[in-house]
Amino acid sequence: CSSPKLGASTSEVASTVVACGGTVVYVADMVDLGRGEGLFDYFGPALERMLAIRAMALNAEEEEGTTLKPRPSTLIVVFKGLTDKREIAAAQKTWESAASRMLNAIIQPATGTTRATKLEDVFDRIEYLSAAEVDVDMQLCPAGGRVSAPDSPASRDPSEVAQSVSDVVNSGLVEDLGPMFEMAAKVPVKQACPRLTNPVDLAAARLLGPLASKALAECLNTVSSVTGEDGSTLVPEFGALCDAAIRRALNSLDEVASGSRFKKSPIAKRIRADLVENLYSEMGDVYENQVASLREAAFASFRGKLNKLRISPNLPNEMGDAAETSVKEFASAVKKLRVPRATSNGSWM
Repeated sequence: CSSPKLGASTSEVASTVVACGGTVVYVADMVDLGRGEGLFDYFGPALERMLAIRAMALNAEEEEGTTLKPRPSTLIVVFKGLTDKREIAAAQKTWESAASRMLNAIIQPATGTTRATKLEDVFDRIEYLSAAEVDVDMQLCPAGGRVSAPDSPASRDPSEVAQSVSDVVNSGLVEDLGPMFEMAAKVPVKQACPRLTNPVDLAAARLLGPLASKALAECLNTVSSVTGEDGSTLVPEFGALCDAAIRRALNSLDEVASGSRFKKSPIAKRIRADLVENLYSEMGDVYENQVASLREAAFASFRGKLNKLRISPNLPNEMGDAAETSVKEFASAVKKLRVPRATSNGSWM
């Protein structure tokens, strides 16, 4: 996998992995792994596309009634700057944990295959090497692909593989990931999804997208635990309840996105903006139910006041006073149901 210093884009790296049939050499930087971000820039998009291509190939085989024997895919992980066996073992655990989080966040084929939760679900062979290893290329056999397949990378020279990379890039199958995020989004989006070619934007989509979904779900659960599933159980301080739940949801996202990494990412800003919009939209629906419940409670209170009145010459005036009092009480109570709109955009934006 590449890096910005080498000049390769995310789509080019992903295309290369696809063209090479899943044979990958990854140089792991422990600083990036420690931040939990290193796998989302290039490795995540590459695996996402590779799994999608595999699913498409399996579907094609089922339709054609053919079966090709899989040729093992290989992942070589080289830990940058580490040569001690104990350090490599510790780094391997960190790597595997980060890889599991990454696999949980990326988009995977919805049907036909079991969701990959660990690297062993993606690669047939995984090797962890010291930074002092000089014969990394000897670990790459067998190459990825499928036995008996005419276009197997195992039977092609470098120039042919390079042409495959060019074909995949030119087709836009890897670069135009925007629609994939639209279809897989669990949180409704308010704008058209742009082409995600910037590694930081891709990382933002994979890290912050699931967090936003979780924050929205937790906020709704917090409120519904008090108002009931249909939101009809009257909560006098509904506005304050929602304000606290919304702030907690936004803070949970801001804590992860507060680093300078996402400050210039339009995707990160859009995810937060969509979360804000969805939070207030969902609370708005519950607010309507709360107002309806308050209206019923206010009318019941008004009828209670009328039942206490006695027939007398002053009855009309007393009924008028009861109505006026009930209206004032309703107006005061409904103010406490309103959810104050958050004005902060987050310290990282």
